[in-house]
Amino acid sequence: MHAAFLSVTFNDGDEATKVLEEQVIPQASGAPGFVTGYWAGDMRPGGRGMAMLVFQTEDAAQAFTDQVPRESGGGVEKVDDLFIAEVVGQT
Repeated sequence: MHAAFLSVTFNDGDEATKVLEEQVIPQASGAPGFVTGYWAGDMRPGGRGMAMLVFQTEDAAQAFTDQVPRESGGGVEKVDDLFIAEVVGQT
């Protein structure tokens, strides 16, 4: 398994939450190879958010992250970091 990690800075937490619930989570959960995902954040303006999405394969994780917008929008001021790593342990 591989996980995609994403960190962002918010400019509108309400809008970001709406986009997350209405667009991001449905898209992620329907993506090929999706296993599970976690989203967390300080939704105040200037607050930071983090997501970890687990996929069955590195290719599936890469295909999903290739679709992540890198510019601002949807309550996100900027994407601070985005990378994929192999899952090396779990409980």
